[in-house]
Amino acid sequence: MPACDDGSMVAASSRAHPRGPVPRSVEYARGLLTFQAVVWAIVAVGSVAVWADRANWKPAAHSPGRLAEYILAGNGAVPLAAGLAAGSALLAAGLGRGRASARLVAVLLEAGLACFGVIVTDYAASSGAGIIAAIPVLAGLGGGALSLAAAVVLLRKSARRFTTGHRASGAGPGLRPGE
Repeated sequence: MPACDDGSMVAASSRAHPRGPVPRSVEYARGLLTFQAVVWAIVAVGSVAVWADRANWKPAAHSPGRLAEYILAGNGAVPLAAGLAAGSALLAAGLGRGRASARLVAVLLEAGLACFGVIVTDYAASSGAGIIAAIPVLAGLGGGALSLAAAVVLLRKSARRFTTGHRASGAGPGLRPGE
């Protein structure tokens, strides 16, 4: 496996890039963001299906409080999931171009999604839903762990250098020589 100027490893599948070889940390984060975009798109489509099913709400069978919950879930989940799908796809593309702003936003998004995974896990585990709660617990734990890993690898020196355009030999803004 080839190495960057600073000795860090790069993905063998990396295409030639004007800023040099794409570090593995950036490739990992791009892959995870692409995976997340697909998952959030599936969640958006699933939310539309659930919302359409809830459109058949019958007042005699359910309380009015449940109707408000269905409307909120349908009207809130679809745009949120669709926005996260589009945002993840755009960030993956921005990281591939070596944009520093994409790296910063990706770190913040992934840290936020790691926290969201903790919240989902806590809520699902304390809901008392039994085995049904295992799916959101696993999704929260797995997604949160992957998001945290992506945020951490984007903080590596090789990812910083790639997105700021500074080679390992020179110190750029915020970097000390040899860092």
